[in-house]
Amino acid sequence: MTNRPDRPLRPSRRRTRRGRAALGAGLALAGTAYGMGTAFGQPVPGPATAPADGGVRAYDVAGYDVRVTYDPEASRLEGDAEVAVRATADLARFDLDLALTARSVDIDGKPARSFSRSGDGSVTVVPEEAIEEGRTFTVRVRYDGDPGRSNPSWARGEDGGVITVLAPVGTWFPGNGDPDDTADFRLAATVPDGWTVVSGGRDRPVRRHGGRSTFDWRSTKPLPAKDALFGVGKWDVERTRLADGTPLTTVYAAGRKAEFEKYADQQRGIMSFLSSEFGPYPNDTLVSYFLDSVSEEVPNLAVQGGVIFPNAENEAYFDATVVAHELTHQWYGSLVREKEQRNLCLSECFASYAQWMWPEFGAGEDLDAKYRQEIEEHRTDDGFWQQRLSEGRGVYDKGPVMLHALRRQIGEAAFAEVLREWPARYGGTAPEWAELEKLVQEVSGQNLKGFFDAWVRGDRAPADAYLRSRS
Repeated sequence: MTNRPDRPLRPSRRRTRRGRAALGAGLALAGTAYGMGTAFGQPVPGPATAPADGGVRAYDVAGYDVRVTYDPEASRLEGDAEVAVRATADLARFDLDLALTARSVDIDGKPARSFSRSGDGSVTVVPEEAIEEGRTFTVRVRYDGDPGRSNPSWARGEDGGVITVLAPVGTWFPGNGDPDDTADFRLAATVPDGWTVVSGGRDRPVRRHGGRSTFDWRSTKPLPAKDALFGVGKWDVERTRLADGTPLTTVYAAGRKAEFEKYADQQRGIMSFLSSEFGPYPNDTLVSYFLDSVSEEVPNLAVQGGVIFPNAENEAYFDATVVAHELTHQWYGSLVREKEQRNLCLSECFASYAQWMWPEFGAGEDLDAKYRQEIEEHRTDDGFWQQRLSEGRGVYDKGPVMLHALRRQIGEAAFAEVLREWPARYGGTAPEWAELEKLVQEVSGQNLKGFFDAWVRGDRAPADAYLRSRS
């Protein structure tokens, strides 16, 4: 989504024979710890600050202009953010997600009548006068605090480096957690000299002044607030391009470039392959973090125009197929989102199947043989079959097996058309699973209700007619 850390099933995620192979872009839930230069520990224990579930958010955000100063040693952030919005209803009050302490709130340059922090991780703002529907206005919030306290989306390293790991929104800048509310995003972040800030999009020249450096990053396309990245570390940063010319920023844990760049090199080939399968890369830039935490609880993460691989040093959990999984989420998960748990297969099943497709393309792996092996291995495994994909369960293990069965059922040409037509037709939306079934039947010309009933909605091994479909 999709900004998402990867774990088995929401909120914990699957284990594969390789370890925690990919864990994709789809869960906007649990946070975790990341490594950068030095290994990260877990975030400070405490109740997670979740996005507000209620409150008044009858507005659309047009843009975020976020200016922060961050002290890695003290883990203290001072922020000054302007949020440009348009009211979609009359507003006597409204809410912004913000876990830190708001010090002042202005509306179009004038102080708000009042503002107060809610218990759900938001700030309720009361304007001096009610705001009429259709009015555009700018909210300026000055705030500060330690984002690492009870924050599941802010991981801090021993040396003070940090990385955001998606939701909840509002943990380091004020925003609207609705994933459908996309907006332009600008970040100007000031840190002590020797530290580097990497976000998403494109950056401008660094400004150095008085022992501090200010990094300026701007999105190239509107994005949901949860996809706004903020990473601070003593990193090695490399600027290259993908085969199609897209600017690629690769971030390596300090001193680990020689070890991790093999994955960065593979990434360019994987992106070319995925573009040939799913259609042109849908973003203008790509930022990749190859970091070095060894905690097995640390997930990979994909957001719009970015991927984070926190376990790049641990080959028990990380290989090129993991890279393929997360990069697939640029199409399946970011471009075409799933909003509900029941639709998780729309992103994670396809990202997991990309872990099959890349070895097939790159090493000639026989996927029919792999499929038969999976079927035999799970033939008497009731737990495997009881996972209903229609409920968002089994998307990492049963999901790719189902997709290969579908490929065998409808044939290579139809399956290839589905892979490309889905992102092309539904890009920028969050469709239901039923729309995918409709598309597959339209492309293939087959009535596949029995197939999907057995594989997606069923909780037992499909009949042989759906297991042994033609290759």
